[in-house]
Amino acid sequence: MVSGIKVLRKIVEKNNEKQSLPPRSNTPGTGYALFNSNGEFSQYRQYGEDRKPVFDIEYNEHKHVLSLHIHYYVNGVRQKEPHVIAYNKGDIRDKQLYNKYKKLLKGTEFYEKKNSRL
Repeated sequence: MVSGIKVLRKIVEKNNEKQSLPPRSNTPGTGYALFNSNGEFSQYRQYGEDRKPVFDIEYNEHKHVLSLHIHYYVNGVRQKEPHVIAYNKGDIRDKQLYNKYKKLLKGTEFYEKKNSRL
């Protein structure tokens, strides 16, 4: 666990099955981070006090553009259109969210070793 965040690692994907974060947390208010088998950041999910997802942060392509972005859940449904946090280090759109979660971004261009305890 990293600063109250449960860390999961993807196992080698078989038959194109993707490992994902759990739909509910066992502990209210917990966050889970998922890393690829090579240790690179894949996804972070924050859960509320009701143990249901509040938002997901991802570093991947959305509409063919690589970005660090967040998908919020509204009434238990993940919203399709993300809020972009950054397109690259030179184009950070939401500095508050970026600064709060940058310690998790191992393996991405946003990762800064001095900011991580992984």
